[in-house]
Amino acid sequence: MGLDFIAHVREEDGQWLIHPLVEHLHETAKLAGENAGKFVAHTPPKGSDQWHGLAEHLLETAKLATSFGRNEQENQMLHLAGLLHDLGKYQDGFQKYLISAHEGKKIAKVPHAMMGALAAYNLKLSQNLPR
Repeated sequence: MGLDFIAHVREEDGQWLIHPLVEHLHETAKLAGENAGKFVAHTPPKGSDQWHGLAEHLLETAKLATSFGRNEQENQMLHLAGLLHDLGKYQDGFQKYLISAHEGKKIAKVPHAMMGALAAYNLKLSQNLPR
């Protein structure tokens, strides 16, 4: 039996529909990646102008993270952690920071780690970690 985190519930035609959190995060990442002015995860490697899309990065990290789980419950938690770890990069300030860094400009760093950590805390992921 795995963890079943719920993103939201709604009533439709007299039935309650439950939207699983993992599915919701995947859909959100996909939509974010499809929008104009895509969000990016990292600056391009030296000598390249190929930016790494944030939605793609989160999905790849989530997939990789599940390879470290020892059971379905751990896989689900690790998958969520992979989706959440750079959630804070979905902010204009962080995107401007990456662009400036790529252009060689020095600007103040923009924190991003707390958003994913706060989401994980609110989902109580740490309470489900193996002891």
